[in-house]
Amino acid sequence: MAQTLTRSGAATIRLREMLLTGEFAPGSRLTEVVLAGRLGVSRTPVRDALSALAQEGLLAYEPNRGYEVRSCTLEDVLGAYQVRQTLEALACRLAAERGLTVVHRARMMDANERIAALLEGGSWREGGARGWRDLNAAFHDTIIAATGNKALARAIADTQRLPVLVEGGGSRWFTHGELVLAFDDAAIRQSQEDHEAIFAALLAQDGERAAAVMTRHIERAKGVLAATWRQSATAETGARQRPS
Repeated sequence: MAQTLTRSGAATIRLREMLLTGEFAPGSRLTEVVLAGRLGVSRTPVRDALSALAQEGLLAYEPNRGYEVRSCTLEDVLGAYQVRQTLEALACRLAAERGLTVVHRARMMDANERIAALLEGGSWREGGARGWRDLNAAFHDTIIAATGNKALARAIADTQRLPVLVEGGGSRWFTHGELVLAFDDAAIRQSQEDHEAIFAALLAQDGERAAAVMTRHIERAKGVLAATWRQSATAETGARQRPS
């Protein structure tokens, strides 16, 4: 059983990578037999991988038709962000009402201080901005953990699993964590100011203030996302129209 689980996990990781890097066009149908051949595994791990990636939102499933690579419109993406905006604002209210524990305070303070150091040193883009992404995720995840509400945590995780950008109308998926690569220095500094304001409001147990800042925080990210999507689509359209 353990060997089967290991193979299923490996197949899921590999197939996810293939989807995120655009090896399959949106709308493509994926079959167990073909994928098993490409991945060099039996059909059982492939079946498990397809099911897992459908739950993540990367694939669509219909009975009697199987799995299909999802296409995604800007409206779909902004809708997911609208849900996330509402849920994370709620998380701020709940965390404020409950009060931050010593551990939660320490984690949020550490994330903010380390992000500030990256900005001050001008090194936040190093390593593909991985350090910033990880610290940003730690900050948001700590707020969610501080609510003690597992149902809310699962709902927010669902919005974060959805792809947030398809470059050029569908050639490459960008996950939630990669959106930072579209930020400029001014947007990153504004994001950090938001984090500090949210943290201060949570310390003061001012849930309304924390929720209001979080709402604006995610609204700004949504604006960056929409602008990047449109620029990417325009660039690809121009490339197709150029004579070869």
